[in-house]
Amino acid sequence: MSLRGREMRLDEVGLIIDYFHGATPEHLETLGVDPTRLPDPARWRERSAQDYARPHRERGETLALERLFCEPSAFNVAPNRTPQRAGFRYVKTHMAVPGWLNHHQAVTRWVLERHDLTA
Repeated sequence: MSLRGREMRLDEVGLIIDYFHGATPEHLETLGVDPTRLPDPARWRERSAQDYARPHRERGETLALERLFCEPSAFNVAPNRTPQRAGFRYVKTHMAVPGWLNHHQAVTRWVLERHDLTA
């Protein structure tokens, strides 16, 4: 299997913002997202534009990754099948706050190592 990624373009940021702000509280709960942590859409766009205005190597999304972790909600089946099918390896299931939008919850940790992509 071949896995490819690309940097998100600035004109795509609105899709992400609209996705989260347009979701029902029930759907956000399924994702493990705490609705009270969602930034104001205008401020979110502004922060993204500021980040994209910086030199490429200084941006918050640009990393020289050796390992990529994915921690979907342990009780959300589809997001746990996706990393497995993409070649991620199961690490553990544990309680955590997996991201800045999330609340404390049971998550499943998956990892993809750089050497797995080149092998």
